[in-house]
Formats: sequence, C-alpha cells, structure tokens
Amino acid sequence: REHHNAPALLAMPRKVYGGCSELRLYRLPDQLVLVSDKLESTLRFDCTQGTLSIGPGLQKDQGEYCNTVHGVIGTVRLCTGHRLLTITKKNFVASYLGEDVYSVGEVCMYSSAGSSTQIYTSQDAANSVDFDRADVTKDAAEFDTKMLQELCRLFSASHGCYFSMSGHLLLSHRASVQAGVEMDQWLLASEKAAAYRRHVLNQHLLSGLMDQNAFEWILPVMQGFVAECTPVVRESIVRVVLISRRNCLRAGARYRRRGIDRHGYVANNVETEQILETRDGQRLSFVQTRGSIPLFWSQCQDLADYRPAPILQRSVAENVAAFTKHFEDQIGLYGLQLVVNLVNRKGREWPLGQAYEQAIARAKDPNIIPFPFDFHVECKGRHFENTRKLIGQMAEQLARCRWTHTGADGALLQEQSGVCRVNCMDCLDRTNLVQSYLGVHVLASQLEALKIIDSADNADSVDLASLLLIWGNNGDMVSKQYAGTNAMKRVPVKKTSTLLGALNDGKYSVLRFYHNRFLDDDRQTCLDLVLGTRTLEQCRETEEDKVRQWKKYSDAIVRQVTSSISVAEEGSEEVVLSVAVRRVDPHMQSDAVLVITKEALHIGYCDFEANVCVTSCRIAFSSVLKVETGPLKVPGRGSKARQAVGARLFLKADDSPGVSPISRLESVRRGASSAQRQSKVSEQDLWGSEDDDNDVDGDDINAIDDDDDDEEE
Repeated sequence: REHHNAPALLAMPRKVYGGCSELRLYRLPDQLVLVSDKLESTLRFDCTQGTLSIGPGLQKDQGEYCNTVHGVIGTVRLCTGHRLLTITKKNFVASYLGEDVYSVGEVCMYSSAGSSTQIYTSQDAANSVDFDRADVTKDAAEFDTKMLQELCRLFSASHGCYFSMSGHLLLSHRASVQAGVEMDQWLLASEKAAAYRRHVLNQHLLSGLMDQNAFEWILPVMQGFVAECTPVVRESIVRVVLISRRNCLRAGARYRRRGIDRHGYVANNVETEQILETRDGQRLSFVQTRGSIPLFWSQCQDLADYRPAPILQRSVAENVAAFTKHFEDQIGLYGLQLVVNLVNRKGREWPLGQAYEQAIARAKDPNIIPFPFDFHVECKGRHFENTRKLIGQMAEQLARCRWTHTGADGALLQEQSGVCRVNCMDCLDRTNLVQSYLGVHVLASQLEALKIIDSADNADSVDLASLLLIWGNNGDMVSKQYAGTNAMKRVPVKKTSTLLGALNDGKYSVLRFYHNRFLDDDRQTCLDLVLGTRTLEQCRETEEDKVRQWKKYSDAIVRQVTSSISVAEEGSEEVVLSVAVRRVDPHMQSDAVLVITKEALHIGYCDFEANVCVTSCRIAFSSVLKVETGPLKVPGRGSKARQAVGARLFLKADDSPGVSPISRLESVRRGASSAQRQSKVSEQDLWGSEDDDNDVDGDDINAIDDDDDDEEE
C-alpha cells in the first residue's frame, strides 16, 4: 500500500531478527556456533580466522553447549586475535511503535587466539589477554587490555546502547511511516536508507554479515538514549517516549571531535525525538537535532590550560564547502532548519559564534533561519525559565515546522517539515535544557490540537515531572557519551538551591577535565576501531605517537628550563621544586616554568607549542628583602580586571641591574605577544571581505571573563 494508507504500525507484521531472540551458543573444535529456534541456518564464528559466516544447522548432540545470548554485536580484530562480542544481559526500557526496546546490559567476549576459544565476561576482560604468548609483545598486550576494557565500558548499561527486534528504533516515526512494512531490509540494503544507517553503532563490526545479506542475523545497535513516561493530563493518561539517536559518522570524545569534517558531518550530532501516544492509538512525533558548530575548529588539549580557547581552522573556501554540505544534508533529511545558537556573545566563545552567524548570513538560504540566544546572559542566576523568551521568538517558525501525526488507523495526517537545530559549545548542557523546554512547549501544543487541554498557554493541568525527569536523564546520557560525565544543568523538577546547582556544576567540570586529559584518548581509539574509522595498525601508530608526544612535551619543558636558566646548565644548585603554571594574562601567549632551588627562584616564560623560551631570569634569595602575598589584579577583557592571588618580591636595589627582573620580563612579554595579537586580529573575521566593517578584537579569543558562567568548562 501507499504509506498514507498503511495499517497501524502496531499491527504491522514484523520480521524478528535471529540476533534479537535468544540464541544458544555451542563450541566445536574450531568454531563457535549460534543457534536460533526461529531459523534453520546457524551463525558460525571461525576461531582461527575470526570471521562470521552462515552455515547449516547442527546435528543432534553436536557441539558443547556454552551459553545463551540475546544477540551478536559483531567481531573486532585486536593484536592478540579476534573477539566475538555478544549480548548476555538486556534491560527493557520502553515500547516504540509497538515493539519492545532494550538497553545492552552486559557483553560477553569470545577470544579466537590460536585454535582455542575462551569466554570472558566484562568483569574479567583484561584477563583475556595472554601476556605470556611468544608472538605477543608487551605493548600489544597492554594495548589489547585497554581496548577490551573500553569495549566493555562502551557496551555497558551506563553508556546507552539500545536495540529492538527490528530496525524501527533507528528511524524517526516520520521515516518509519515512509519506509513501510518492508522496512527491515530497506534499512540495511537500500541506498535511500544510508542516511539512517548512520545511527548503527556496530555496522562495521557486522560488515561481513551485511556483505552476505544475512539480514536475519544482523542486530543493529544504536547509541543514544531511550525512555518512556506517562504524564497525567487532567483525567487522561498519555504516554511519551523520548529517543536520542547518535550519529556515528563523526563520533568521538569531546576534545577529540570538534566542529565539522570535509564531508559535512559534525561532532556530537544527535537526533532527539519526542513521541506522544494516546489511548486510541494516535501518535504525534516531534524531532530536534543538536550538533557542533559546522566550521573547522578545535581546542588545544594540554595539561596547562584548563579552559582552552576555540581556534578557527582551514581556509574560508574549505569552511564554506563543508558548511554547505552539512546544511544540504540536514535540509534534505529534515527540511527547514531553525538554528538556535546559544554561545556567549562575548569572551572566548564569541569569535566562533560570530563566524557561525556570518556563515549563515552569507549562505542566504531561506531554509536556514538563525535564532541567537546568549544563554548565560538571559538565564543568569539559573533562571532557566527565561528560555521561554526564546520560544516566543520562535513561535511563528515552530508553527511552520509542525510535527508528524498518524491517526489510530496509521494514516499520515500531518508531516513535520522542519527541525530546531540547537548548539552551544559542546552541545550538551545548555543545548539539552533548551531542547527540553522546546519539547514541553510542543507537547502542550499537541495536547491542545488533540483537544485534551483547552490552550497550550494554560498547561498547568499537565503533570510534567516525569517528562522533565527523562529529559534530564537524556541530557546526562548524551553528556556521558561525549564528555564522560553527567550534564551540568537540567530543568528543575522541584525547587533546588542555586548554590547546590553551582557546586554540582563545579564537580562535573573537574571530572570533565580529568576525562578529557587522561581517559579520552583510549575511548577515542576504541570508538575508531568499532566504527572502522581507523585500522588496528593506524590505532597502534597513534598510540605510539601519543607516547612520543608526551615524552616530547616533557622533554620540551626540560630543554626550555635547561637552556634558559643558568642553574640547570651549571648544575650547581639543588632543585627543590619545579612547576609549570597556566597563564592568567589574556595578552600572554606563553606559560611559565618556575624552578625553586635552595639559593634562588628561576622564572622562564615558555611557549610550549612553539617549543621556545620567551625569556627568563634568576632571583637570588639573598637579594629578597620581603615577600608579600595576597589579592592581585590581572588584566582582563577590555578595561576589566580579574582578581587573582599573587606574590610580590621586594629586592635589594644594588641587585637590580637598572631594570628589575620582573619589569624586564613584563616588557619582553608584551613585546613578544604584540605580533601574535596582530596576527589573530586578521584571522577572527573568517567570513569577512574588504567591504566588511567587522573588526574583531584579537584579545577576545583568550579573554578570561568571570561574568561568563561557562558550565561546560
């Protein structure tokens, strides 16, 4: 039938994948065999080659029974052999379009090292690596240990991987209606469905089965979030399902994946759908998206800088080409784009946000409508309800976008023709909070359209606590997948202390710093192996490069200190303490190395990225008359000043050669940074031309402004 005459989706005949039903696993001398009661064929894992293939059924009493699993995630190749990943625990989370949705609770791995096969659960994944094998080096074994632990973490219950008995979970309600009853093979085989396969996390791990068209054994796994709730609306009970689908085409950790790539795919790209279901079988679906600012940009990843500034990259032509590809793809998928830009309109975020707005203005595309909203200014003091001001500004265009509505008989009554594309810097905390308010607003409009409530402006009769709770959980899960921690902000279900919220923000900020600097490299490598972004050999080379970079970083500090501080060259003073200090001056483009010996204080200002020492000095303790500590004003953005803690040294006049060492350092620092500031001014207006009168202060990109409540850093 035509999709608008299709029967109710609840009554659709569904093809049950063998991978989603219970599978019995048997061990043969050189194979593992998976058997399903619903299929005549079997799925066989070759222990020596590490491949999956379709084979005949097992004879009676053939093979040794090992385990029962709920599905096969796929195979991954590591240094010590292939591993077969299976799902051993699943948890029901929701019902979507008439079928059950499960989260992956635990995985079990099967090793194909040599001719034997061993079974390992997630708890003892590290023990599956044989360090004593003659053909395995220590580095390779350690690499495999880390990857196996990351694989178990990736597919654990706390990291949001979901599956269902067919592929409908991967599609929005609108796309599912368009696909019709033959959706399962259409999703996995049709070129038209390539846009939706971007949500399949394990597509690369099952590529062998896809090449064999073994759809009955393929279990698509999605990373994101799924939950349901039943808000009470007056005397009616409705059901709301919330689904977030993560795009795997530029997946990765926070500082490892920023901005856009040359194909137009952006980091942290998530499609979030809110589905309202009534008792009589009507379904109303509203889709929103989030994604990193679609320009080439990055942030420096080092231990010295807690709040790295965003840096625009590539040429204007390359940015324009990628920006255009991104929105052509999004408009083709969703239609009208209501671009909600939540970045700060001052400080270090603004140059990037301004470049984004300039790109939209230059595109002159009627399908891209910008809605800038300085979240930290408008919602200062955690007054998140002020986002209603933004929704009021968007009301007319939101009405144009509409939502997808199917009747009790499955007929398509209305189709969504546009989405809200929301972003901040990380597309996490501010983004999820604004999306949750948009979801609540649309839900009220839908209830009014169904005549369940009288007016969307008067939705006090709707108990939204359960809906706000799952929106908050959605933000936590999406944040954990990208940044490693829960979200910092959510719509408050009940009145909470502003101080308590600020303390939670600080806690998660520190945890994110720890994850970004120490854990995300391994997490990114694991994701690249799962997605096929890089080969095993490339991942190993990256691992070795990372070790060399750390050594180079530490060696660079040693070289800078030894080349700039005489005591290190002479080796005549005993070093008590040495430390690298982060810059606090927005005009200063280098960091400081302090070395304290028993005789003197040595200060070296270094540019670690350029691997050069700007200047240095030695202050003998014998020349110090007095030391004062206390508050110190540090230059800030424009005419502002920041309060910091500092130390002032009073020196003997005879020991000061004309100009004090501190004054001389300040002079050299200003001179060294002036050329850098001048070069940054020319780079700020990425979209500028000779006719533009947009002069951006180059100091802004590194400005530190205490008024910016940057919860994401």
